[in-house]
Amino acid sequence: MNDKLDLKHIYFRGTLRSCNYNCPYCPFRSLPMPADNDRDRLALERFCQRAPELGLDLSVMFVPRGEALIHSYYLEAMANLCSKKNIRLVGCQTNLSFSVQKFALKLANCHKKVRLWCSFHPSQVSINDFLAQCDELCKNGILFCVGAVGDPSNLNSLTELRKRLPDDVYFWINSSKRRRVEYTPKEINEFNSIDPLFSLETRYIQSDTMMCCAGRTSLFVEADGSAYACNLSRVRLGNIYNGNKLNLRNVCLSKECNCYLAYANRIDISALSVFGEDVAFRIFPSLRA
Repeated sequence: MNDKLDLKHIYFRGTLRSCNYNCPYCPFRSLPMPADNDRDRLALERFCQRAPELGLDLSVMFVPRGEALIHSYYLEAMANLCSKKNIRLVGCQTNLSFSVQKFALKLANCHKKVRLWCSFHPSQVSINDFLAQCDELCKNGILFCVGAVGDPSNLNSLTELRKRLPDDVYFWINSSKRRRVEYTPKEINEFNSIDPLFSLETRYIQSDTMMCCAGRTSLFVEADGSAYACNLSRVRLGNIYNGNKLNLRNVCLSKECNCYLAYANRIDISALSVFGEDVAFRIFPSLRA
């Protein structure tokens, strides 16, 4: 790759399309768990071999379509990447339904590199059980944030969870896309009390390549190695397995940055500075000291 390029972060999404939860708002709830995940496992292993060659100080975030960490090969992949000197951080989005004890044991020698987005789904898990998992993460020194879909019918449980979580754990709320314009002022205020950045989920953020580092310092990579500026850009920049043919640049066909994976790359959203340089993981800098 061109030595002048400054790639710092990669989002990776494999072929996994299944989940052990059955959330009513999730498009993957009706997809059966596969008998095997060989295609996804092989794509992940290939990515883990290639990723350390793409930059000198990289962070990696797995953003699967479904739940990844119930599958042992994702734990292997995280441990593999964490062992590489030039891989700075490795994260994954998860519903936190896996064995935290086994996870912590597998990553015991590199747990300081691990970051998790832990999604809470009230219809699938109790607050007490979810908090017990969070406590295990804390005991093992694994940094994480917590999040949930902004369904107004779950406001009471989400408010309770926010009160019972450690104050320094960020609790993000994703806008429920199907009712984005239907939030009442009262609902918005209540979600803002849980997530002070919730307004970013409800406002229109017009795409602006001049104000975005996606495609320059950050990439979104799919299972076959196809690389895009972000998950919404829809313009293929090349393939990470084709040597020097990868052309880092910001080019986008999306009219709106309506997903955190997209607008986290914006340099003109000052509110995101609360996360410091590792905005992709939504972890407060004070926790990383």
